[in-house]
Amino acid sequence: MIAGCPKDERERIETSVRAAFGDHARTSSWNVSLVSIANQWSIEIDGPEPHYRGLSLVTGRKDVATSLKRALEEASSETRAKGREPERRERPERVVAPRPQVSSPLPVAPPRVASPEVPTTTESEKIDQHRCEGCAATYEVLYHTQVNEVEELCPVACPSCWHVNTVAIAASAGLNGDYRARSVG
Repeated sequence: MIAGCPKDERERIETSVRAAFGDHARTSSWNVSLVSIANQWSIEIDGPEPHYRGLSLVTGRKDVATSLKRALEEASSETRAKGREPERRERPERVVAPRPQVSSPLPVAPPRVASPEVPTTTESEKIDQHRCEGCAATYEVLYHTQVNEVEELCPVACPSCWHVNTVAIAASAGLNGDYRARSVG
């Protein structure tokens, strides 16, 4: 699936993807999703083998084939080197367009305090509400965070209009791409 680009660019990108996958695509079924956001591509890959599932990367507009080849090679070589399926993979490449404005979190109800009977952990799910700079719709960003974890600015596409906003989320969630946005209401 390719979204967010003109038809002539779509044909060029399809050719690049086919070239990057080479024999992989001829021997098994793959799901590759490319979404054009600003001056970059967000790419999600799900392949037939466990080490090819859930690969995610962001790359520049002209680096699609190279980045895909690198991601496939790294997933395969990492698995061979460890002799097992890796538990977490970092993005092979990360390109983030600078954004001068930051979407401020909307006021949220205070967190509930856990009762003494419920064991607490150092990791928790966090849900922040934001307002889109493009269409003014309210959306939520969900991610896991550690206690006192540093936040970093990450690109988040508005679920209503696909405008790319920049929001602060836990550094580990941003590094691994383990965050998502959903519409409110």
